Amino acid sequence: MDTEERRRLSERLDQLRAQSSARAQLETVARIVVNAPSEEHAITQIRALLDCSEVAARHVMMSPLSMYRRRAPDLLELEIAELVATLALQ
Repeated sequence: MDTEERRRLSERLDQLRAQSSARAQLETVARIVVNAPSEEHAITQIRALLDCSEVAARHVMMSPLSMYRRRAPDLLELEIAELVATLALQ
């Protein structure tokens, strides 16, 4: 795996972990978005809450609510596990 591919997979992992954390704290995330005076302020607060990158926080904020539904199997958690394993092998 080259450096660019590793960077891309790490960024995707950050986004998925942020989504997983957001799902667990969805009411708080929604409150942040609704009450923020600007999009940038909301992103800053989401970053702090979820301990994620700006890109991941923006992704969380822009995701439709249906993205946070739990499904069986939990595809979000499966993809996270797959990426963790892939990155660990490199």
